[in-house]
Amino acid sequence: MATSYGKGGRLRSTVKTNSKYFLAMAGLALGLILTTSAHGQSAGIQAINFQTVPISTVIESLSRLAGINYIIDPKLFVAADGRFKPEPVLTLNWQNYSAADALARILKENQLVMSTNAFTTVVRITGTNAVANPVDAKLLGDDTNGVIPMFSFVDVPLNIALTTLIDTAHVNAVLDPQVSGDAPPRPPDFKMTMMPTVSLRWHDLTARQAMVEICEVYGLILVQGTAPGSVVIKYRK
Repeated sequence: MATSYGKGGRLRSTVKTNSKYFLAMAGLALGLILTTSAHGQSAGIQAINFQTVPISTVIESLSRLAGINYIIDPKLFVAADGRFKPEPVLTLNWQNYSAADALARILKENQLVMSTNAFTTVVRITGTNAVANPVDAKLLGDDTNGVIPMFSFVDVPLNIALTTLIDTAHVNAVLDPQVSGDAPPRPPDFKMTMMPTVSLRWHDLTARQAMVEICEVYGLILVQGTAPGSVVIKYRK
């Protein structure tokens, strides 16, 4: 079972959902020479060659090769006034690096850090001064749904991503009007001129884990709703 959603299309998935989005993957703008093990898996990288490639694409490429579920903090490329700012562009020509080692070096040289959420197991890539935003996952109840082998979002609006995961996880949760887009404004610490979008490609997670990770990264929290067992997803004030 896999779920995939992408910009401007329809859903292709074995998971029932109302989303109209599907995955539209493009080729990676990089050059890698791999060595493989006897089992056909990537054993190492002999050469890494990126020519004027955005850092997010570099991170995506190396994370996939390293088998890492990751998400980039959306605040990294948003200026104080809420406008998007250009991300760093990398040109590299390295020899004899594994994907994990190359990723660690790139993050260090660009003042970025990796942290792993114990509940979701997803690696979060943030700035060195990022502030934690813990979410009470217990409010979502016991996770009785199975692990999803792979699901992806490509530039999917945040409210659509969350609604899709709520339906998939079968939890009694609703979006606060500020999250759903029905009521402005958004919190001042995450100024945006439009609805944030979500891009990710994760393997072997439950929909609840994905919900928690997205909430924590996008500055959202879970609060008890007025009805017994209900949850409201809202921005942290």
